[in-house]
Amino acid sequence: MNFKETKLFDELRKGEGIKPLIMLMVLAVSLIAMLLLIFFAANGAMQESVPVSGGIESSFETESSNNQQSGSNNIYPTIPTRDSYIPMTDSNTQLLTGIEANSAKAAIIVDASNMKVLASYHGDTKIFPASMTKVMTIIVALEHLDNLTDTVVVSQEDHKYIYDTFDPSGVGFTVGERLTVEDMLYAIAVESDCLASYMLAKYISGTEEAFVELMNQKAEDMGLKGTHFANSHGLHDDNNYSTVRDMAAIMAYALDSRTAKELLSTEQYKMYSVINECNLTFYNTLFVDKFEKLLKNNDHSFDIGSETFTVIAGKTGYVTESGQCLVSYTESTDGHKYIVVTAGSKGATSTVKDLETILKKYSY
Repeated sequence: MNFKETKLFDELRKGEGIKPLIMLMVLAVSLIAMLLLIFFAANGAMQESVPVSGGIESSFETESSNNQQSGSNNIYPTIPTRDSYIPMTDSNTQLLTGIEANSAKAAIIVDASNMKVLASYHGDTKIFPASMTKVMTIIVALEHLDNLTDTVVVSQEDHKYIYDTFDPSGVGFTVGERLTVEDMLYAIAVESDCLASYMLAKYISGTEEAFVELMNQKAEDMGLKGTHFANSHGLHDDNNYSTVRDMAAIMAYALDSRTAKELLSTEQYKMYSVINECNLTFYNTLFVDKFEKLLKNNDHSFDIGSETFTVIAGKTGYVTESGQCLVSYTESTDGHKYIVVTAGSKGATSTVKDLETILKKYSY
């Protein structure tokens, strides 16, 4: 041992080197504590707002004071109350009449602020909802998701089942395409994609059958007496049915989620296609295909008297057995809000024309 080492040990034995060591230890502990605080703060922020690839806000906040979080890992509230969502008829409810030829076989207009029925026609008669079914698909999916960035690949099996069994609507995804959960949600809501509905159901529940059980349980929890689901996409099945009153309740429930409302009010959505190596654009089947392309109505509004009525959100539906269907949410410049459901119309623009006629005759 050299002279310097001997002197150091002598100083330590005498206590002269202890103070600097204590100071160093205190600094080290403080630094570790600071790093731990930064780590836990960052981790907590990540849990509050999970980053996603597109436009959906991962907080999934709701707009209704009646909503209660379920306390599980899902990112959408469970709303068990029946009274808040099922449209109620009273003595002032009108019998909806006077819709033009080739129009709806069933229809209802509801004050969305209090779920009072303003007018109805065959409101509780069984209808085939076609792709309006997807509103419930979106509700149930959001209640059971905790991640929007997971990726699902379009398999040969799933693609063959949907396209060989049915005549589906949708984007036209090819085998091998990679879709995030968020991509699938937008494909379902915007372009009414049946393959995405089927894939998302399997992603959540393992099988579509198991997912459909969740859909029917939700309908039962909501007190819907005239609704039963047989699939997640709405392609025809005699056991996939509802009523316009129940569809209005389902829409009201969806509108109380900022996320579901965002999905159902989006005009266009872009995703990157790994197969085509470019962006794919989804176009809304109501706003773009009907309002803009067919009716040249780019602002999705109607001028009725001194008021302007703007369609904010909606979901179309069509199979041969159902006719043209539409569930929509409209706001007027005087502050009133309406949910209108029509089913069984004929002709590509009939649902929009029926909506305008109903608003003109039966809104406030």
